[in-house]
Amino acid sequence: MSNTRNLSVPLIALVALSILAAADGIYLMRVHIDYVTGVNTVAGACYEYAENGCSVTAGRFGSLMGIPVAAIGFAGALATLACAVAALTRRNKHHDPFRTLVFALASLSLLASAIMATFSLIEGSFCPFCVAWYGINAGLFAAAWFVRPREGTYGDHLDDLLGNGAFVPIGVFGAALAGAVLWHHGVLDAQQAEQDAEVAAHAPEIAEAVLAKNETFDKGASTLVMRDNPTKLYGGATAEQADVVIVEFGDFQCPFCKKLWTNLEDYLAQTDRSVRVHFAHYPLNEACNPGINDLHPYACQAAVASVCAAEQGKFWEYGDAVFENQESLDRDDLQDYAEQVGLDLDAFKTCLDDPKSMAQVRYDIGMGSKADITGTPTFFINGYPVVGAYPPPVLDEIIGQILAHDAENAAP
Repeated sequence: MSNTRNLSVPLIALVALSILAAADGIYLMRVHIDYVTGVNTVAGACYEYAENGCSVTAGRFGSLMGIPVAAIGFAGALATLACAVAALTRRNKHHDPFRTLVFALASLSLLASAIMATFSLIEGSFCPFCVAWYGINAGLFAAAWFVRPREGTYGDHLDDLLGNGAFVPIGVFGAALAGAVLWHHGVLDAQQAEQDAEVAAHAPEIAEAVLAKNETFDKGASTLVMRDNPTKLYGGATAEQADVVIVEFGDFQCPFCKKLWTNLEDYLAQTDRSVRVHFAHYPLNEACNPGINDLHPYACQAAVASVCAAEQGKFWEYGDAVFENQESLDRDDLQDYAEQVGLDLDAFKTCLDDPKSMAQVRYDIGMGSKADITGTPTFFINGYPVVGAYPPPVLDEIIGQILAHDAENAAP
């Protein structure tokens, strides 16, 4: 009877803490969606207590192979909850494999917290909900310590971990992770569609605001001189003549640059105007852009890789691949994308280490700095700076108003 009574308290604590961890995971997934879409539904609470908000949840360490870390934490919490409930209902047993399993899961959770806390140190940001997750996982480990099996050999414990009972946490984890990812994508897509519809409904006002900001803008003072920049021509535009000239300054690790990249593609596919598009690099990475807020540590090498793709005439195809996989941009990844789009891999690798490739990136950065760019995405339409990743209806309205404005001012 005393064994039952001694186990009940820590097992109940495990159940309660697992529920709290799952709830925190749901909240942090919602925060991740807010950061991706740029819409504040719940993320504002992070800024109440942390200057940089929940930057770890939504930044470079916020996903693993495209899966939000918060979703993985949520699934792990439910797997721990399943084992804790099973152990609680079987607390009278002298030996129960679910106590071994819950201790193993709690240990993994503590390790995950230590890793994410390290990332928080690197980012210099500790949001309260991430810190709460670290504390909950520490509490899970402490409670699991009191229920862990204290008898038996390592072989017995290994049998517990590999026995039939292991199918419970594995099944719960897999189902919870799949459900969390589907929910995350569903809410993300719905929120993005709602945001785009809201922005499109106010396209004229947004375009007017852009022009109002540029009333005293001197286009001649910020002339952008292209030098071997990737270029696309639409609607009969030529290298010398186009009704609309767009210069897009981008960062391959910036989620809003990815959005602008796709929005521009959608706009260009449906417009009848003659348009010439240039791409220029502005990585938010101190490795090639000194003094900038170092938000994207892989952005410089991704920019250099795209220059190498441009050398082989496949910048735009390579840009599609990089933006599609912008959370995996180390050197090996960049070489994989080069192979995927059909580049000569040996020439690509040589180009990556050629100082001329970085020189192009630095030229673009200098051009952007002279044009007073401070962040991305920033793009110029016929010389007028525009900041943001607007959907096609708004782009069309902004371009239309700029053309009308210039035509009016040019009239005798």
